[in-house]
Amino acid sequence: TSSVSVNLSVEPITQTTATFKGNYEQLDGEGFEIGVLYSTASSDLTSNSAKKIILSNKNFSHKISGLKYNTTYYYCYYVGQKGKYTYGSTQEFKTRDVHVEVSVSDVTQTTATFIGQTEITESDAIEVGILYSSNSSLSLSSSLTKKKKLNNGNLSFTAEGLTNNTKYYYK
Repeated sequence: TSSVSVNLSVEPITQTTATFKGNYEQLDGEGFEIGVLYSTASSDLTSNSAKKIILSNKNFSHKISGLKYNTTYYYCYYVGQKGKYTYGSTQEFKTRDVHVEVSVSDVTQTTATFIGQTEITESDAIEVGILYSSNSSLSLSSSLTKKKKLNNGNLSFTAEGLTNNTKYYYK
Protein backbone atom coordinates (compact mmCIF):
# COMPACT_ATOMS: atom_id res chain seq x y z
CA THR A 1 0.00 0.00 0.00
CA SER A 2 1.03 3.60 -0.40
CA SER A 3 2.28 5.47 2.60
CA VAL A 4 -0.19 7.08 5.01
CA SER A 5 0.71 8.93 8.21
CA VAL A 6 -1.77 8.35 11.09
CA ASN A 7 -1.81 10.04 14.50
CA LEU A 8 -4.06 8.21 16.96
CA SER A 9 -4.81 8.64 20.66
CA VAL A 10 -7.57 7.62 23.07
CA GLU A 11 -9.14 10.20 25.37
CA PRO A 12 -11.23 10.57 27.40
CA ILE A 13 -11.60 7.09 28.83
CA THR A 14 -14.42 6.27 31.27
CA GLN A 15 -15.70 3.01 32.75
CA THR A 16 -17.66 2.11 29.59
CA THR A 17 -16.54 4.54 26.85
CA ALA A 18 -13.42 5.70 25.04
CA THR A 19 -12.89 8.24 22.28
CA PHE A 20 -10.40 7.66 19.48
CA LYS A 21 -8.98 10.97 18.28
CA GLY A 22 -6.45 11.93 15.70
CA ASN A 23 -5.80 12.65 12.09
CA TYR A 24 -4.26 11.10 9.05
CA GLU A 25 -2.50 12.44 6.03
CA GLN A 26 -2.69 10.59 2.78
CA LEU A 27 0.75 10.83 1.20
CA ASP A 28 0.02 9.29 -2.20
CA GLY A 29 -2.30 6.89 -3.96
CA GLU A 30 -6.08 6.42 -4.00
CA GLY A 31 -8.75 4.08 -2.70
CA PHE A 32 -7.63 3.88 0.90
CA GLU A 33 -9.66 2.47 3.74
CA ILE A 34 -8.32 3.80 7.01
CA GLY A 35 -9.65 2.79 10.39
CA VAL A 36 -9.11 1.63 13.94
CA LEU A 37 -9.29 -1.93 15.24
CA TYR A 38 -9.82 -2.67 18.94
CA SER A 39 -10.26 -5.76 21.10
CA THR A 40 -9.60 -7.13 24.59
CA ALA A 41 -6.96 -9.45 23.08
CA SER A 42 -4.02 -8.02 21.16
CA SER A 43 -3.90 -11.18 19.03
CA ASP A 44 -7.42 -10.38 17.72
CA LEU A 45 -6.41 -7.11 16.07
CA THR A 46 -5.53 -8.65 12.71
CA SER A 47 -8.39 -11.16 12.76
CA ASN A 48 -12.10 -10.79 12.16
CA SER A 49 -12.66 -10.83 15.94
CA ALA A 50 -11.62 -7.20 16.41
CA LYS A 51 -14.17 -4.38 16.33
CA LYS A 52 -13.61 -2.06 13.39
CA ILE A 53 -14.13 1.66 12.98
CA ILE A 54 -13.78 3.01 9.45
CA LEU A 55 -12.56 6.59 9.46
CA SER A 56 -14.02 8.93 6.87
CA ASN A 57 -12.56 12.25 8.01
CA LYS A 58 -8.89 13.17 8.02
CA ASN A 59 -9.47 14.76 11.44
CA PHE A 60 -11.51 12.36 13.53
CA SER A 61 -13.04 11.89 16.95
CA HIS A 62 -15.00 8.66 17.35
CA LYS A 63 -16.58 7.68 20.69
CA ILE A 64 -17.18 3.99 21.37
CA SER A 65 -19.44 2.71 24.14
CA GLY A 66 -20.45 -0.58 25.70
CA LEU A 67 -16.95 -1.31 26.97
CA LYS A 68 -16.36 -3.37 30.11
CA TYR A 69 -15.14 -1.49 33.15
CA ASN A 70 -11.61 -2.06 34.50
CA THR A 71 -10.62 -3.84 31.28
CA THR A 72 -7.56 -3.49 29.07
CA TYR A 73 -8.27 -2.92 25.39
CA TYR A 74 -5.75 -3.10 22.56
CA TYR A 75 -5.99 -1.00 19.43
CA CYS A 76 -4.17 -0.06 16.28
CA TYR A 77 -4.90 1.75 13.07
CA TYR A 78 -5.05 -0.07 9.77
CA VAL A 79 -4.73 1.02 6.18
CA GLY A 80 -6.21 -1.02 3.38
CA GLN A 81 -5.75 -0.56 -0.34
CA LYS A 82 -6.61 -3.03 -3.09
CA GLY A 83 -7.16 -5.87 -0.59
CA LYS A 84 -3.80 -5.41 1.13
CA TYR A 85 -3.63 -4.19 4.74
CA THR A 86 -0.93 -2.68 6.88
CA TYR A 87 -1.26 -2.12 10.60
CA GLY A 88 0.09 0.47 13.00
CA SER A 89 1.76 -0.52 16.22
CA THR A 90 -0.46 -2.09 18.88
CA GLN A 91 -1.29 0.23 21.75
CA GLU A 92 -3.51 -0.21 24.78
CA PHE A 93 -5.82 1.62 27.14
CA LYS A 94 -7.65 0.54 30.25
CA THR A 95 -11.19 1.53 31.12
CA ARG A 96 -11.67 3.00 34.55
CA ASP A 97 -12.69 0.92 37.51
CA VAL A 98 -15.93 1.45 39.38
CA HIS A 99 -15.44 3.07 42.78
CA VAL A 100 -18.27 3.29 45.28
CA GLU A 101 -18.15 4.88 48.71
CA VAL A 102 -20.71 3.68 51.24
CA SER A 103 -21.36 4.72 54.80
CA VAL A 104 -24.02 3.91 57.38
CA SER A 105 -25.56 6.43 59.74
CA ASP A 106 -28.59 6.91 61.95
CA VAL A 107 -28.68 3.31 63.16
CA THR A 108 -31.64 2.48 65.39
CA GLN A 109 -33.00 -0.82 66.71
CA THR A 110 -34.73 -1.62 63.38
CA THR A 111 -33.39 0.87 60.80
CA ALA A 112 -30.12 2.08 59.30
CA THR A 113 -29.48 4.78 56.71
CA PHE A 114 -27.08 3.91 53.88
CA ILE A 115 -25.39 6.67 51.92
CA GLY A 116 -23.58 5.75 48.72
CA GLN A 117 -21.77 7.72 46.06
CA THR A 118 -19.95 6.90 42.83
CA GLU A 119 -18.98 8.69 39.65
CA ILE A 120 -21.09 6.20 37.66
CA THR A 121 -24.28 7.51 36.07
CA GLU A 122 -27.16 5.69 34.41
CA SER A 123 -25.71 6.59 31.00
CA ASP A 124 -22.72 4.36 31.78
CA ALA A 125 -24.97 1.26 31.58
CA ILE A 126 -23.46 -0.24 34.72
CA GLU A 127 -25.65 -1.22 37.62
CA VAL A 128 -24.13 -0.11 40.90
CA GLY A 129 -25.75 -0.58 44.27
CA ILE A 130 -25.50 -1.60 47.89
CA LEU A 131 -26.07 -5.11 49.21
CA TYR A 132 -26.87 -5.74 52.88
CA SER A 133 -27.82 -8.79 54.91
CA SER A 134 -27.49 -10.42 58.31
CA ASN A 135 -25.65 -13.20 56.46
CA SER A 136 -21.95 -12.40 55.86
CA SER A 137 -21.92 -14.05 52.42
CA LEU A 138 -23.48 -11.24 50.45
CA SER A 139 -24.46 -12.15 46.91
CA LEU A 140 -27.02 -10.99 44.40
CA SER A 141 -28.48 -14.48 44.18
CA SER A 142 -29.10 -14.91 47.91
CA SER A 143 -32.69 -14.49 49.06
CA LEU A 144 -31.32 -13.08 52.34
CA THR A 145 -29.51 -10.22 50.60
CA LYS A 146 -31.32 -6.92 50.06
CA LYS A 147 -30.28 -4.78 47.11
CA LYS A 148 -30.68 -1.07 46.49
CA LYS A 149 -29.54 0.48 43.20
CA LEU A 150 -27.73 3.80 43.03
CA ASN A 151 -29.47 6.46 40.93
CA ASN A 152 -27.14 8.64 38.87
CA GLY A 153 -24.25 8.07 41.22
CA ASN A 154 -26.02 8.90 44.49
CA LEU A 155 -27.99 6.91 46.98
CA SER A 156 -29.48 7.58 50.35
CA PHE A 157 -32.02 5.15 51.70
CA THR A 158 -33.16 3.83 55.03
CA ALA A 159 -33.29 0.08 55.47
CA GLU A 160 -36.31 -0.74 57.61
CA GLY A 161 -37.46 -3.88 59.37
CA LEU A 162 -34.02 -4.84 60.61
CA THR A 163 -33.84 -7.26 63.51
CA ASN A 164 -32.89 -5.70 66.85
CA ASN A 165 -29.47 -6.64 68.27
CA THR A 166 -28.36 -8.32 65.00
CA LYS A 167 -25.10 -7.76 63.13
CA TYR A 168 -25.57 -6.73 59.48
CA TYR A 169 -23.05 -6.78 56.65
CA TYR A 170 -22.97 -4.52 53.60
CA LYS A 171 -20.96 -3.89 50.48
